[in-house]
Amino acid sequence: MPETRCHVAVWLPRAGLGNKLYLWAKGWVFARLNQGQFHCFGWTRLKLGPFLRSEKSSRFYWGQLRRETLRAAVSTGLHWLTSHKVIDPPVERVSLITGKTTFIFRDIQAHSIPHDSFRSLVDFRDALREELLSQLTRRCQHSLDATPAPLVGIHVRRGDFRHFDWCTPIESFCARLQAVRKLAGACLAATIYSDGTQEELQRLLSMERVTLAPSNPDIVDLLLFSRSRIMITSRASTFSNMAAFLSDGVVLRDPLFCHQPSRPAAVNALWYEGSVSDTPGNWPELAKHNIRQIGRNSIPESVAVTVTR
Repeated sequence: MPETRCHVAVWLPRAGLGNKLYLWAKGWVFARLNQGQFHCFGWTRLKLGPFLRSEKSSRFYWGQLRRETLRAAVSTGLHWLTSHKVIDPPVERVSLITGKTTFIFRDIQAHSIPHDSFRSLVDFRDALREELLSQLTRRCQHSLDATPAPLVGIHVRRGDFRHFDWCTPIESFCARLQAVRKLAGACLAATIYSDGTQEELQRLLSMERVTLAPSNPDIVDLLLFSRSRIMITSRASTFSNMAAFLSDGVVLRDPLFCHQPSRPAAVNALWYEGSVSDTPGNWPELAKHNIRQIGRNSIPESVAVTVTR
């Protein structure tokens, strides 16, 4: 068999899981478009920030996704040394590849359009989700299979975000959950995914039928969050954005972070994705219809609680 001329190598930065997955997805789609040999390195690069801030997650990701073998690393390295190199190409089909070429993805922001970063990935969403699931370690696959997906999932991003204006206030999560329950006509159970402290989450946790997600690897949390029937996301969070991209449910974004739709139009025609205010009466009709439908179909009579409209 002739040697593959096109190699695609993704060198993941010291970043959070959402950023790593986004760069991985760009490289994987590029390799698929150009029939290239794909390799990805750097899932377990150590970050000091989470340790210094005493965060719940170390963001080390050891043992969560399958790593490249030593043989693959050596093969990629040899090809890299003897080939022409293209750094961070656009995610598109290359008209002509002459000679041995290594396409390297290493910059998360390269060629990204602000708030529209999933445009080059959207046609491959289902394939990317399938590929990601196939890359889970056995331990993570077991955790994913053993943990029920939430009805309402809430991602409360804290960590280093707590020092910046794009940190979503806890009051905003409370207001959006109350609005969801008002539309649903029921006290829908909600699960929090967060790197915040109990003190930071207390106002949300004190609400009825709100619980903190059980301890699981970060990749399992992201996939479970993506399986929520209704997602309430954090503004500016790539963890939230990647989960929303994979979701087949309702995605409620913060109104101060107007990310463009990340999913195929056919999915968003059925399930709302977009920003919402704290006043449910002003929400788009599709969002209201989806949430009312979920309220009717998902809550057993024994636990249904009517909420005053």
